[in-house]
Amino acid sequence: MQTDCFFCHLRTLEKQIKKFAPPEEVRKQLVGEFIDKYTGLQKQYNPYAAAAIHAMIRKYLKVEDPYELEKAESNRKAIEIVKEWRKILDQTSNKAYEAIKLALAANIIDFGPGHKFDIAIDIGKLQKQELAIDDSSSLFTSIKNKTKVLYLADNAGEIVFDKLFLEQIAYADITVAVRGFPVINDATMKDANIAGLQDVAKVIHNGNDAPSTLLDRCSAEFMNEYREADVIIAKGQGNFEGLMFDKDPRIYFALVAKCEVIANFIGIEKNQTALLNSRRVDKTKKA
Repeated sequence: MQTDCFFCHLRTLEKQIKKFAPPEEVRKQLVGEFIDKYTGLQKQYNPYAAAAIHAMIRKYLKVEDPYELEKAESNRKAIEIVKEWRKILDQTSNKAYEAIKLALAANIIDFGPGHKFDIAIDIGKLQKQELAIDDSSSLFTSIKNKTKVLYLADNAGEIVFDKLFLEQIAYADITVAVRGFPVINDATMKDANIAGLQDVAKVIHNGNDAPSTLLDRCSAEFMNEYREADVIIAKGQGNFEGLMFDKDPRIYFALVAKCEVIANFIGIEKNQTALLNSRRVDKTKKA
């Protein structure tokens, strides 16, 4: 785990402590465990450390889903906004491409520390930008009739726009995977149902509470879908971090680079969007 990631996790602790305002003794216990475990966490790959830290937050604050209200609001706003985007896409000549750009732009919905966004304004701005890395041609060539597509979802709200993209490739055999348990504002089965993903795909959860896809911790059901997939689309930084060192040409990463660490690793600017095949990722780098 890089030092930048450490400070990000520390800000997350601070943000949640201020939000839920636990007694001083609880604050000390939470921060104390974080400090006590830091040496071990520092040696871990960041998604594993993130899972451990968010488990601490839930444990000491006694809140099963700390971002429940934020997720509900994101879903509500996205469902409202996507109506207008449907009309806009209906007027485009390359609907699938514009829809995946929209789904990419929606990855801006993230309640990580220090990250601020306006769903309506920022999604509109990002959707109009050129992708910093654009492997969409290769992706669409790979998706044919009955192609088994595994779509690794990221955030609540964002998945409303994912659905709009998935409607454009409905000729494929699509499975969407969400998180197994609440973590940050990542989408769970509850959010998937609200977004109506079940109308366009088979929906499963990965059986894990990490804000990522950690294959050694995922459920048997998920791993079966993962092994059988012809194409895997992994949304967001969390899924990127979990799979970026896998030498698997089936994987396409679709994300907004919301921090300098990931932006530098990919070779783009912060807040740029990218759709890149796994073969582009430099496996020799350290994250």
